Amino acid sequence: MDDAIQAQRLRRYQHRAGQLGRGSATGGRGNLLADLAGGSVERIAAAFGDFERLFNGQFPGYLGCDTVYHDLQHSLDDTLAMARLLAGYDKSHAPDQRLGADRAVMGIVVALFHDAGYIRQTDDTQHRNGAEFTRTHVSRSANFLARYLRRSAWRSGCRSRRRSCTSLDTS
Repeated sequence: MDDAIQAQRLRRYQHRAGQLGRGSATGGRGNLLADLAGGSVERIAAAFGDFERLFNGQFPGYLGCDTVYHDLQHSLDDTLAMARLLAGYDKSHAPDQRLGADRAVMGIVVALFHDAGYIRQTDDTQHRNGAEFTRTHVSRSANFLARYLRRSAWRSGCRSRRRSCTSLDTS
């Protein structure tokens, strides 16, 4: 990929990630991610870092994104939409019916990595590009997430209550 195109994509990514953190996604009313995560964004920040490394080919065992549409920007756009949906849901429901911080964090992480299944692993010698995974990318994304959530950074919080946060079995 041309260096100028890659630089432009990186600028768009940084802008979109900044929208999530500064609250411009909600019209400048507070910090959307901090509000969703109950004031703590450490796990989300770690996920954003890992997401960037995965899509840029710096995540161990993966080559990086080589699909045109299902790329870093598309995943960030979906993540912003998910954050807005989560925030709107919690604002429109009584406290005992809200999703809460753990589920919100899980929703953000799942949105970030929803197309991870398009990314080839370093030992893959059968596929020329990630687009060849179109039919299987959903299950591949779920498998990536299951492995990712087993990592030590995710052993607290949602993991202990995983059935209330996600249908993924992370044990």
